[in-house]
Amino acid sequence: MGDVAQFDPSYDQALYPARAAAYKEFFAGGNSSPAGQLTAGNTAIQHLGRVLELSDKLGGTNDAWILNKPVNWFNEHQQEWKNSPELVRYKGAMDRFVEEATKFYRGTGGNEADINRALSNMTAGQSPEARTAAIKEQANLMQSKNQCAERSA
Repeated sequence: MGDVAQFDPSYDQALYPARAAAYKEFFAGGNSSPAGQLTAGNTAIQHLGRVLELSDKLGGTNDAWILNKPVNWFNEHQQEWKNSPELVRYKGAMDRFVEEATKFYRGTGGNEADINRALSNMTAGQSPEARTAAIKEQANLMQSKNQCAERSA
């Protein structure tokens, strides 16, 4: 016990079973373990970084006029009709984000409706300014939730 106390002065033999159980749960693996949740959250945030890069290439208008939404909708669909590489990449990155966000939020009490609400603000048909704001806000919220999970682990 003397050697253990030198390595970890806060060690208490009575707390060993609880500490061992927490360690085992954290590293148990799988999406629902704390380590799995942190991995999914961090991966989703990285995917949002890529989504943001690709979002800048989509174009659109920020004009504050009544036709802004239809113009952006038309722009998005015109890119689909033309099979735009930028739109294909953007949607591919969004798909990867959705996969990780689903793992992350389902493991922390979220559901599909929560994810769909977030996605509705990040469509290619949004104005570039609104799309950027939504992507950054989603990344900030996920980072905040991940930090809470890290502190409790």
